[in-house]
Parts: sequence; C-alpha cells; structure tokens
Amino acid sequence: MKPLAVASCWQVPNYGSVLQAYATQAALDSLGVPNETLWYEPERSLPERLRRLRLDPARVGRRLARAADSAREARLDPGAAAGRAARAEALGKFAREYLRLSPRLCGRAALEGVVLGYGAFLSGSDQLWHPANYPDGFYTLDFVPEEVPKLAWAASFGVGRLSVRQRRTAARFLRRFDWISAREESGRALIGELSGREVPLAADPVLLLPPGKWRALEKPAPLPAGGYLLCYFLGRNPAHREFAARLREASGLPVAALPHLDGAVSADRGYADIPLYGLSPGEFLSLVDGAACVLTDSYHCTAFSALLGTRFYLFDRFLSGARGSTNTRLDTLLPLLGLEDRRISSGAFAAGPLPAGTPARLEALRERSLGLLRGALEGAGM
Repeated sequence: MKPLAVASCWQVPNYGSVLQAYATQAALDSLGVPNETLWYEPERSLPERLRRLRLDPARVGRRLARAADSAREARLDPGAAAGRAARAEALGKFAREYLRLSPRLCGRAALEGVVLGYGAFLSGSDQLWHPANYPDGFYTLDFVPEEVPKLAWAASFGVGRLSVRQRRTAARFLRRFDWISAREESGRALIGELSGREVPLAADPVLLLPPGKWRALEKPAPLPAGGYLLCYFLGRNPAHREFAARLREASGLPVAALPHLDGAVSADRGYADIPLYGLSPGEFLSLVDGAACVLTDSYHCTAFSALLGTRFYLFDRFLSGARGSTNTRLDTLLPLLGLEDRRISSGAFAAGPLPAGTPARLEALRERSLGLLRGALEGAGM
C-alpha cells in the first residue's frame, strides 16, 4: 500500500505546531496507516514572490512590521534573538528525530513530482486554512490531482470571517476535497456556507493522544522545586503579563515564561523571573505538567493544560472583533470540555483545579474523533 502523505506545519518554530504534527503521525500509526510527513519548502524565486504578493498584498506590511519589531528588540534585549534561535533549533531537532519526513521538496514542481507515490493526502490541523496560506496552495492541496483522494483533518481557518476574494479561493479548494472535518464551529459554518457541505467537528491532533502518551515524551526541565507559574503568551498584550505579576504577588511563586514566542515582543522583556528559551518539546510538556498554574493565550497550551490536568487561565489574544483575530479557535474547545469559565474574558472565571469530569470529556472526544478519522481513511482506501 502506498503511504498517506501529511501536509502539516511542523516547520513553524512553535511547540503547538510541532507537537500537533507529531500527534497526527502517532494517531495514524495507532490506526495502522502507513504515513509520511511532507518536508516542503516554498520556492523563493522573484517571480514566485511577486505572485504571492499579488494574492496577498498585506503580506509586505506584516513582514515589515515584524522586522521592525525584531530590530528594535535586538537593540533593547540582545539575548532574545539568540534565545529564539536556540528554541527553533530545539524544535527542529525534535522534528527530525520524531517525524517520518519525506525527502526535502523545494517548490511546486518537486511536490508534483512525488504525488503519485502516495495513496492519499491529508491536510493537518492548526490554522492551515488561514488566508495567509492561500497563495502557496500547499495546505489546501492545490498540487494534488483530482483523482488522488484528499482529506482534511480538523481543518481550521483561524479566523471567523473571510474577505470576498478569500471566500472565492476557499470555495474553489473546498470543492476538491473528498472528506473534511473541522476543528471549530466557526470553520464548520464557513465550510457549509462556501461549499454546501455539512462536515463533522473533530478534535485537534494533540487531543487524539491520551495523557500517558504525552507524559512518555516529557523530559526534566530546570525549574525550582517549590513550584512556579508558567506563562505561554503568543500575543503582545501587556495586561496579560501584569495579571501574571499580580498572581505572583498573591501566590508567592516565581513566574517562568517562554518569551518572544511569536517574534520580538516588547511586553515580554523583563516580566518573568525565569525566562526560558532552548527547551525541547519534551521539556515544554514537563513544564505544563508540573506548573502550579498556566497562563496562556494559546490554543495548544490550553489543550495540553486540560490534557495534563493543570489549572490554567486563558486570555484572548485579540480584542473582540479585531481584524485578523484568531480568538474563535477556543470558542469550540472550551465548551466541549466544560471549561468555559477558565477564560478571563468570561467575566466570572474559575481559579481552582479543573473539574473532575474533564478527563471523561477528553476521552469521549478522542474516541469519537478517532472513529471519524478511521472511517475517512477507509473511504480513501487507506
């Protein structure tokens, strides 16, 4: 049998991205499906860059703003760039050791050259259908011929609405998929609007593995034995760091943080007692598992906190209704797990341990989702 090809964002230097790619592989292995994760790198030629710019004009503004932030932070905090490089190296090392990767494929022609070596293609989760990814066409499987089965697992747009142009693009690629599941209700609704298809909700890949599988990956992390608060913020809101400072005063516990997770962030400078950079994914899992409390605005850090039974506070990364907001990602997960009151913006958030029923809810979601995945793969002949 030809293997299943998986398109996932394992190269993004983010713990959630790398670990969801690992979880996708592990879940497929548990179902006895041969699989390989594609090692794809976009073409960097000038014509290709210009083509992407035409499809996504806002790309330049985003890149320039990020470069300016990074340059400013490099002057104010010279060690931050080296720390981020060490983190990226640790994540890359894990991916190379734990993922079964295809040969390196540079550009669209290289992708098209290996297509017939696979029995089907699976687009993995984690905001892969965010509009910023449309120009490349990798996660939307634009390069896969009509006759080769195309599946989407726990598809996520990351945003609650699309522009008219983005809706046209999405409607086109949705028609080409043989089977789709969605991670969020907002994505499920978008797929219905654009394609007329009713698709099931499915768990993010990290939720397909039970806690014991994740604990088997844990590596000891260098932290004080007396307890700590863990901050994992991808956003830039200083108020979230100020909340951590107040909780430090109230608890007497030091704040450990993974700063500058999504580029240089001025609010990350100096607020943590223990800044952490070059951690492996196993050390990250150990940190979440051992924390007295986790403070985060991240989908995957929330998911791991729930899986490992760690008390957490969830913050919205964006203001309600803000352009480009990805807050909708948590709107489905929290109710599924009965954890709506862990969200700071809920107005009446819970501060105690997670509810006793959380593990049972996770198990039910896991079993239902694995059943969906099994059925989809059988339908694709895998």
